[in-house]
Amino acid sequence: MLPHQTRYSLIDPAGHGTAFPIAGELPLIRESSGDTFRDLEEIVKDMRRMIRTYGLASSKPFEKIPEEIRINERFEFIFVANFPKGYDRRDIESLQTIGNTGPIAGKYLFIHINTKYELPSEMDMKGFENPYPINISEDKFKSSCQLKLIPDTAPDENVQQELLTCLKNARPPERKIDWNKVVGISKEDWWSFKATEFIETPVGSSGSNETLKVWFGYRNDKQCVHGILAGMTGSGKSNCYHVIITGLSVRYSPKELQLYLIDGKSGASFQFYKDLPHAKVVSLHTFPELARSILKELIDEKQRRDDIFKNIGVEKLEQYKSAGQPEGNLPRLLLLVDEYQELFEEDSDGLASKWLKDLSEKGRNVGIHMLLGSQRFGAPYMMYRDAIFGNIHLRMAMKMSDADVKALTEFGKEGRLYVATCDLPGKIVVNDDTGNDGQNNIGKIAFLTEKERTNVLSQLSDQIDQQNIAKDIPQTIIFDGKEQPRLIENPQMSRLLAHNNWLTPKEWEALAKKGYC
Repeated sequence: MLPHQTRYSLIDPAGHGTAFPIAGELPLIRESSGDTFRDLEEIVKDMRRMIRTYGLASSKPFEKIPEEIRINERFEFIFVANFPKGYDRRDIESLQTIGNTGPIAGKYLFIHINTKYELPSEMDMKGFENPYPINISEDKFKSSCQLKLIPDTAPDENVQQELLTCLKNARPPERKIDWNKVVGISKEDWWSFKATEFIETPVGSSGSNETLKVWFGYRNDKQCVHGILAGMTGSGKSNCYHVIITGLSVRYSPKELQLYLIDGKSGASFQFYKDLPHAKVVSLHTFPELARSILKELIDEKQRRDDIFKNIGVEKLEQYKSAGQPEGNLPRLLLLVDEYQELFEEDSDGLASKWLKDLSEKGRNVGIHMLLGSQRFGAPYMMYRDAIFGNIHLRMAMKMSDADVKALTEFGKEGRLYVATCDLPGKIVVNDDTGNDGQNNIGKIAFLTEKERTNVLSQLSDQIDQQNIAKDIPQTIIFDGKEQPRLIENPQMSRLLAHNNWLTPKEWEALAKKGYC
């Protein structure tokens, strides 16, 4: 348990923290707001969240939860100095709540009582149930069985410093959720899922051994059209992308789902997917103007699908598929943009904002979805923010800075509390209801090793050959902001070179109409 799964709360209103001179040496301390009641209420809220999330009770306390589930949380030790000096009624009531119920949620209260001070009128220590008192004013301790206890002396200053340094520098053990156990499926089931109404994949584990999932589309009278993922450097955001991409790719064939993958100008998270059969576009080290041009391609594709639907008298992709796809196969499209805030750089005309708004409002009916990613939810220079975020139902938050958590408007009060607990790589809060309270799921993303990812991608390429559908899938368009484009990787050029003879006018026309699809 120590030191990696523990947190400390140090309460000292009268001494303003002077009772805890070693605070800076402890591994993890709950941040103090300077308001004792507010700090205690945060502990109470966290306690209630854990009880609700894990179904805790007297018969099922936190320490009895299996370790593979418990790894997402921490035990907490609350030390209270100089009590009751500087504590008002509200503070004392909160402390009683923590003392009486906290152990169920792995929160343990230690109170130093200064006998020189009295509690407020009509309050006494009986409000603390089942305490274990230790009277350090006597030379010898007496336990409840009348045994005498002589405590050890405190270690000298040098030993204390050495112990604290070891605690601070200790590295937590690796506790990762296996991709194969949570996300992976039997090879026989690969590409057996249909994307008629929605796409979905597990991404990790949540709560009482439940699966954490993300999805896009429409089901059971509920829609989840677009998503956004926020997490600071080191939060595990790149691994989350890999888990989502591979989880979807093993479930849905390229005829059901195709991906547009755009990395920021400093990023290369998607460099491994150049040969992914589902990847229609892979853009690495992408400068803003190029990223916007890819966005414009999706706007054009949306319009093309709108025209097809009008011509055959349907309104939605589901209806088009039910009609037998008379104008050809139309897969669902998922756009993933890492560091999406770069879309708005040097965009004086606001085109990126305009196109994102258009896709967010009208993409669902034609089967186009977006997953935007950044270190925080909002982005400078973004226009139509409320309209865009109003259609982003899936909101995912990983570890964020304290300032960003406090400024969150994309989650409700409960959600902000959950996000504040994401203090380790891989921990995540997932909400598929535009951030509304009551719909938050906290968990941990599965970990996909480089070896596993390479193996999965290799098998996906083999699957294309085994099913003999290479001719039905568009060649991946690859951009790299740090390299010159290769003519041989141009899909139109590849199609042209596939012909042995010069094309007739009709063949030229058919090739031109085919476009990227």
